[in-house]
Amino acid sequence: MVADNVRWVPDEPALIFNGRTRTWRDFARDMAAIQNGLASLGVEHGSRVAVLDRNSDDYVLLGYALAGMGAVLVPVNMWLRAQEISYILNNAQPVLVVTSEEFADLALEAIEPLFDKPRRVLRGAERSGVVTFAQMCTMIPDGPVSRARTWDDPHLVLYTSGTTSRPKGAIISHRRTILDALNALPVFGIRRSERFFCYMPLFHTGAWDYLKLYFMRRGAAVIAERFEPESAVKQIETHRCNGMFGVPLVLRQMTEAKAWATSDMSSMRLIAYANYDPSTLILKIVDAFRARGAENIGIANAYAGLRHVRPTTEDYIKLEDPKAIALAAAYKAKFGDAPGELTILSYDAVHILKAAFEKAGSIDNAAVNAALRKLKVADIPALVTRYTPQPDGRLFDDKGQVDLRGVVSVWKGNGWQPLLKASQ
Repeated sequence: MVADNVRWVPDEPALIFNGRTRTWRDFARDMAAIQNGLASLGVEHGSRVAVLDRNSDDYVLLGYALAGMGAVLVPVNMWLRAQEISYILNNAQPVLVVTSEEFADLALEAIEPLFDKPRRVLRGAERSGVVTFAQMCTMIPDGPVSRARTWDDPHLVLYTSGTTSRPKGAIISHRRTILDALNALPVFGIRRSERFFCYMPLFHTGAWDYLKLYFMRRGAAVIAERFEPESAVKQIETHRCNGMFGVPLVLRQMTEAKAWATSDMSSMRLIAYANYDPSTLILKIVDAFRARGAENIGIANAYAGLRHVRPTTEDYIKLEDPKAIALAAAYKAKFGDAPGELTILSYDAVHILKAAFEKAGSIDNAAVNAALRKLKVADIPALVTRYTPQPDGRLFDDKGQVDLRGVVSVWKGNGWQPLLKASQ
């Protein structure tokens, strides 16, 4: 991809960051320099290199440099604590950790307890005994730089947040990356030489997945170090960005920014999103963009117009569920308003606890917990939410989790419509 872009559009922009523009010719030259430096520091086919830093054009170049070498980028969430980062580093076993002055002490604290300590590379600053990123880019290796061998070589390991257990590394291969792009490009309709505004942290899959789509169309990416609504509006306007990925909170903050009222969004054609949006905020956002000149803007769900998620109160009503309809009517009569997105789950939670109290015959914490573990779906006839019972009929599995049935919906008109009725 990089070689093709250098061949066909060498002097067109590839990366824009903090006022600096790298063309595709620059991209290839700087990527090769990074590869030489990495090889000089012992990186070879299969090696892992971790990054603990905010977004930058160097970060993107490093990712592509490693992929070309058959090595693996391991982006690390810089918002984690030292012990959490230490776990990831111990699990991934990187040979290098690239960081900046802002996170240098955090990186050092995370590395300290490791038996095999990776070497540090510091970007944008200097510290005694630590190789700087700039120094690395001037190094010349003693031997040839390694190259990727097959498209099943991994090039990226993304760690989960670890909210339910230890973080797990998702291994991303060249095959997955290319096939994902080939499937997504027709859906998003990205045009040649368009520009993508990338504020998503590079430890998240969304950033890398959208960058490649625009790069494959010989386009460019405007990289934001972090999201800040006023800056985002100004950067999109200044660099004439054509697309972005947005979650509801980010999009709302942009349209509420002071700069929005006088902004020119006429270059924007695409907002891609993957969040469930029961309020249909995204439609209001589209209207706001069109009011600022983006007459041809469209929205594209990252899952190609389908979703499979936990049903909301509104979903169950659309499914013509009699319990949900009765609950909504009772709620309206009591509070004078329609039930909220999570009303049914809250309603069910009360009935689950009530059943547990009755089974335990007590409000003692240990007794109620024991009753919850034994509780069966059939014991709670008032439940509105559709849970799939465990093989023995219990509501909770041995880890305290429930099997909540999702619903497949399709976007029709101005909202999501569940595909099946309650009887089905």
